[in-house]
Amino acid sequence: NSEIRKNRMTDNIQFFFGSEKGKLERREQRELLPLQPGQVRVQINASGVCHSDCLASASKMFPEIKYPRVPGHEIAGVITEVHDSVKDQWRVHDRVACGWNGFYCNLCDCCRKGDFLSCEMNMVTGVHFDGGYQKIANLYACSLARIPDHLDFLTAAPLVCAGTTVFTALKAVKKPAGSTVAIFGVGGLGHLGIQFARKMGFYVIAMNRGDDKRDICLELGAHEYINTDAEQDLAMRLKKNFAPLGHVSGMTGRAAPSESLMAGEQAPSGG
Repeated sequence: NSEIRKNRMTDNIQFFFGSEKGKLERREQRELLPLQPGQVRVQINASGVCHSDCLASASKMFPEIKYPRVPGHEIAGVITEVHDSVKDQWRVHDRVACGWNGFYCNLCDCCRKGDFLSCEMNMVTGVHFDGGYQKIANLYACSLARIPDHLDFLTAAPLVCAGTTVFTALKAVKKPAGSTVAIFGVGGLGHLGIQFARKMGFYVIAMNRGDDKRDICLELGAHEYINTDAEQDLAMRLKKNFAPLGHVSGMTGRAAPSESLMAGEQAPSGG
């Protein structure tokens, strides 16, 4: 097929780690790797930057990493080629996203229970195979999520990592709408947590050090904002002022505002 041949010879710009604890380097890949069974080729339109991308250069956590390795696991793009084995699932021009969980077997005990992250053959995107810091990537069909036409790629990319993380945490709370959710730390995950929690019907308290993020938190949907630097006993304030509104569950972001909260005092059965 002349179109596929042309696609394989298309220049692919990659940013990669050449070795453990190495720095990101740039290169042009003249010939694309052939698709393996179960894979599709994706033209990447957006790739989020996550702190966990640094794990691609930390082989102590993943000693099986083979270098050079292209990091990135917040991928959004368009399928340009589909392996014959998955043509019944995906088509060229489909808009897709791929996150941390890059492959699962669908056969082991964990997969059969729906616990795909614990799959015996689990592979992490950008760790066990090249991820999103490139123009074109070969991804496993089982890991893909379809992107609605109305959702732009820049918005979709972080949803498959940061978005999935906070949404899963909110689901795990298993409390009814109207319960109180406190989100500690308003950064890459926290700003999504506020929006999800509000749409799920929770009473949302956003917490962060200082007042710089007060306005944006209220715009995103928080009912109240607490400057944790101004609180002497944040755990006590939560129990006294907000517990009557319903169960108080905590979602902790990058930095916890209080040692007492980290000790588990923020909720009767915290999320």
